Amino acid sequence: MRLIRMLALIALQAIVIGLALDVLLSGVLTMGSRPLTHSLPVWLQPNNRLTLKLFWSAALLVPLLYWIAAAASWKQRRRSIAVLSSDGEVMLLHPAALHKFVRHQIETHPAVVSHKVDVRESGNKGIAISAVVNVEPIASLNAIKNDLQRSIRDGLEQVMGISKIDDIRIVLGLDEKSITRRPGPERREVARMKRLQTGGDIASAFRRVHFVGIGGVGMSGIAEVLCTLGYTVSGSDQGESATTRRLATLGARVHRGHAAEHIDGADVVVVSSAIRPDNPELIAARAQRVPIVPRAEMLAELMRFRRGIAVAGTHGKTTTTSLTASVLSEAGMDPTFVIGGQLLSAGANARLGGGEWLVAEADESDGSFLRLTPLIAVVTNIDADHLENYGGDFANVQAAFSEFLHRLPFYGLAVLCLDDPEVRVLAQEMPRHVIGYGFDAAADVRASEVTQSGRQTRFTLHLPDAPPTSVTLNLPGRHNVQNALAAAAIGWQLGVEPLAIARALEKFQGIGRRFNLHGEKDFGTGKALLVDDYGHHPAELAAVFQAARAGWPERRLVVAFQPHRYTRTRDLLDEFAAVLSEVDAVVLTEVYAAGEAPIVGADAKALARAIRARGRIDPVLVPNAKALPGVLPDVLHDGDLVILMGAGDIGAVAQELAAKGFDGANRT
Repeated sequence: MRLIRMLALIALQAIVIGLALDVLLSGVLTMGSRPLTHSLPVWLQPNNRLTLKLFWSAALLVPLLYWIAAAASWKQRRRSIAVLSSDGEVMLLHPAALHKFVRHQIETHPAVVSHKVDVRESGNKGIAISAVVNVEPIASLNAIKNDLQRSIRDGLEQVMGISKIDDIRIVLGLDEKSITRRPGPERREVARMKRLQTGGDIASAFRRVHFVGIGGVGMSGIAEVLCTLGYTVSGSDQGESATTRRLATLGARVHRGHAAEHIDGADVVVVSSAIRPDNPELIAARAQRVPIVPRAEMLAELMRFRRGIAVAGTHGKTTTTSLTASVLSEAGMDPTFVIGGQLLSAGANARLGGGEWLVAEADESDGSFLRLTPLIAVVTNIDADHLENYGGDFANVQAAFSEFLHRLPFYGLAVLCLDDPEVRVLAQEMPRHVIGYGFDAAADVRASEVTQSGRQTRFTLHLPDAPPTSVTLNLPGRHNVQNALAAAAIGWQLGVEPLAIARALEKFQGIGRRFNLHGEKDFGTGKALLVDDYGHHPAELAAVFQAARAGWPERRLVVAFQPHRYTRTRDLLDEFAAVLSEVDAVVLTEVYAAGEAPIVGADAKALARAIRARGRIDPVLVPNAKALPGVLPDVLHDGDLVILMGAGDIGAVAQELAAKGFDGANRT
């Protein structure tokens, strides 16, 4: 069809040129009073047969030569690949030259046995490279793959001057001869790696994933996403819970208790930092050479297949992550999310979405957030917590957050709360694009005119280059306004309209154990408004107390607090005493150990003495959280607001009181 169109165009052009010459030579054009043709030689006169042949031949030959040249040029351009050079110029490179160079980069790796390479244009002056490579397993497949990708990218950029390389995709397989030379104890590993050749992807060799401590809030979210993706998921936990029951309905096989046989058939074992190294399942995994990966590494693997948004900070991570997921969902982006708490609207702490974004909570408690590679990183605040994992030095905590932000790619985005002094320092030294949020006048995304009535908070949202927007947030406290600003900043950066952001924030129903109101509860001599909260750090307690005072100023504030971890109680004893002294009454349970050994001078009695020494209130001590339903009625007055706070099993007591009231709850 293209040839027919070309021939038709040549014929049309020949006719036009021939007619033009005929008109010219027929005397229509004149020079003064004489026809122009009178001045021509005889052999060029229009009535000469030779003249007609010459003119019509020329008329046909000129467009024909033009189109032959154009076709040759088009063919040459079609065979070339247009790429963007390091100085911004467009270069035309022959595919054979690119293939040869990429093959050379692959062949120089000592593990490579054979390979197939494809180089193609990816649009907008970029190139994409894919290769199938058979290797000898002289190192881990991931290490070989990373080496090859780095070698190809560096070579193309530094040697050939190509600046835009959109994708380098390498599928690795094992060379058959090298497999037969592997020693016997490694056959399980070799068999798994050999499946790569038929699966076409490294992930295809790791389809059975076992979680040690699957009921944990961080572990269960990843397990749920993997279940939805079609992986075979198993796990173990000390007891049954609503979380483990939900995972079972999704197809996970959940064992109660820990035993070596639970990992049978597993390709990889995922473990949280709360699991001790002498766990029988970990011992069995090491003996069988099953890979053991931290929870954060598995989360990083999920993030590798999405555009990642990681929310870090000592406080507010869970709420900020949840609000961000809600804003993106409202805009139709359908994000995947993995959250450290139950999103009440979803009834879960994780969901696999169909969109390109993954929103996840980045856990700084053990430094594992440094394994994540997001495109957008949020830091809500930086405070002294989990110091036992940072050598007891807050400077190490600060350095970890700095490293977390510096791991962003050069095109990444840091979303930072400028109200926090430690975060403000990081914002000033960041070599990446930064969006600041908060109440600070210098913030790019800012809130003003904040008012609170009960659980509801209203404020005016200020976004760059947008008119002010009124927002109603069904969460109490200025700290939750800050969390909402972070979500608004991300949404705005990703193109979500201000009104859509406001709708998402207003629709947000909250997170499990984050200032959950359970209504008025009769305790015998009156009624008290019951609140359940996860807060377990002095700064979190202070924020919750401020929200309670602002929303219910007429009520007395009573707090039942369960300290979490002996190390935290030891490190922050004075700070706990200071903030707890500001409420009207305190009931303290013994410290929830979370696997730690007791520390002298860091128990509930030491905290009670520190509170009492401040001379405002006299704390009531109970041995454990289960004793609270029997003790609280003696402390409460009619009309009080009572908050059960802590990260341990006090949450189960709060749920029991919410469901059964003081009369129906178990009074141990």
